[in-house]
Amino acid sequence: MVNNKKFSVGLIFPIRAKANIAPSKNLSSILSANFEHSIIIRLINSKVKTKDIAYYDNACDVFYSERNMLQNALTSIYLQIMICKIMLKNRTRIGVWILYQCETLVLPSILAKMLEKKVILLLAGFLENELVYRRAPFKILLKLKTINLKMGDFIILYSPSLVKNWKLERYRRKVIYLKEHIIDSDQFRILNNYLERELMIGYIGRLSEEKGVLNFVKAIPLMIKTEPNLTFLIGGSGHLRDAIYNYLKKNDLTNKVVLTDWIPHEKLPCYLNRLKLLILPSYTEGLPNVVLEAMACGTPCLCTSVGAISDIITDGMSGFILEDNDPRLIAERVTSILKREDLNTVSQNARAYVQENYSKEHVGNDWYKTIDAVL
Repeated sequence: MVNNKKFSVGLIFPIRAKANIAPSKNLSSILSANFEHSIIIRLINSKVKTKDIAYYDNACDVFYSERNMLQNALTSIYLQIMICKIMLKNRTRIGVWILYQCETLVLPSILAKMLEKKVILLLAGFLENELVYRRAPFKILLKLKTINLKMGDFIILYSPSLVKNWKLERYRRKVIYLKEHIIDSDQFRILNNYLERELMIGYIGRLSEEKGVLNFVKAIPLMIKTEPNLTFLIGGSGHLRDAIYNYLKKNDLTNKVVLTDWIPHEKLPCYLNRLKLLILPSYTEGLPNVVLEAMACGTPCLCTSVGAISDIITDGMSGFILEDNDPRLIAERVTSILKREDLNTVSQNARAYVQENYSKEHVGNDWYKTIDAVL
């Protein structure tokens, strides 16, 4: 790791849910290790337990809550004012401000431009937000996002495929590509020999429609017909949890499926090492951290080719691509994969890929070189 003495970086990002905690740690460690100074402004939702959040000397935390549409609008204004106060306090130290998943917060961008600072938008989960923006009450968010995209000096994406997927063609000249995921391959490693693992198939992630988790659940009876020894793991939280439980109970599947709540990050390697295959039949994605973590544990993944999935999974080599997330096709694909004789090789290839491309040192050096070059 090297320190960039030419400029200092500020990072603004929300921690809306538990899923945001790991990315926040990744980005914080990248900036702290590679740039002379870094200020981290974290917008922390009150529903996130503070005991789960790591604290940093260079972090400025702003807590907020969400209840209804009016309060959320007022909260957004409050957060932007607080961000601007911190930016003004550090105006002589910070030359570049990075907004992570804050593309609708325009006041910090306006202030940064007034202070003659660079603005970089780091986008993730952009397509999911686009679906939200189409609802009439939220169209104002789309306008705010457009303003920010126009004002920003650069836009960071982690895959060229996302330019088209997220309809960013008009901003192509601003786009730079950097990884935002870091995988600790000492923490996420092979604990159980792949050949000795039980026949367990899993899904780990948010229990919501866009993840396609119900498609996976409905494929379970079909998979059991051809592979009666299969067991299943579903780990996560979300509003579909009751619907999933009711389906499993109605179809007498509760004895075949382990249904857990959200899995703490430190316990995730143990769960991933139980699996023969991790399935993510998503309708939309960016790049799920759990896929890289599974690969680091030597667990092959079967995923729909959305977002940046096809950038990291070569079908049949480092994992498997699901052409369609229809339950019948999921069941057929799982059955055919489990019959392969080279699954241990796929397991090894998956881990090797993550070790080579997503280490802290590799990703950090890319950030340093790229941002130094464009600024």
